[in-house]
Amino acid sequence: WALAGDERQAAAIEASARALDAVDRPVIMVARLEEVATLMALRGEGDVLFDGVVGRNALAGRGDAESVAALLRDLTAPGGRLSLAESVPRHGSRPS
Repeated sequence: WALAGDERQAAAIEASARALDAVDRPVIMVARLEEVATLMALRGEGDVLFDGVVGRNALAGRGDAESVAALLRDLTAPGGRLSLAESVPRHGSRPS
């Protein structure tokens, strides 16, 4: 599965996935993170948990990082891995 925030992101994921064998291509959902569990349930896959969840800027600009982390935890199987990369502009490199 892959989560895209909008159709542009979904198209980019789909373009990259074309190089994969059909069985390896992700199911692409266009939604907000908060909607993933509901969408999976509607697909009849509400009991699916992921061995790994990878995200970039999943917490940025959401206000309540704890509730987002809880959503991600609830999608991760026991013993699974959650790996997030977050941009923190104030800690980035600056020209001197």
